[in-house]
Amino acid sequence: MAYLKANHFRVDGSSSYPYEGANRTCRFTNTGGVQFSGLDAWAIKTDIVWNMQYFLANIGPLYVHMYVGGKKSSKSLLSASSSSEIERTFLSYVSGVFYSSLCTYWQGQTNHAMAIVGYGMDSASGQPYWKVRNSWGNTWEENGYVRVYRGVNLCGIESTPFFISKST
Repeated sequence: MAYLKANHFRVDGSSSYPYEGANRTCRFTNTGGVQFSGLDAWAIKTDIVWNMQYFLANIGPLYVHMYVGGKKSSKSLLSASSSSEIERTFLSYVSGVFYSSLCTYWQGQTNHAMAIVGYGMDSASGQPYWKVRNSWGNTWEENGYVRVYRGVNLCGIESTPFFISKST
């Protein structure tokens, strides 16, 4: 939300920023794109799965942060090998419900933003999951989505959910 406010509620869409698979500098010029106004971000009570499900079903996507391994801050309690294992597990995800015993009931940092767009139970395993839209393009795993184990704050996904709606 801070980004939107700083740029006068104007953003460029995916046609201006197609997925390139590399870190790039911001090319935003504040002259084109889509103008959003009268919006605000609303945090919801964290670590209460039914609350997240309610807002998801009745308001729309929830924006979340998650730890996906890799770079760590000095505040991280994970060893370098554990961090690398989480990263390997996430990057090698193909299908099913993503789970890592290294980051259940997560209390650490997060380093990746995504959007929860649905939830359900996996028909094969019976595991509860969040359906999450990643930002790595449609060719990543399940057409750009990952199903993340729901209810254990896996890698911090249930720590800071928020949604965007009209200001009141």
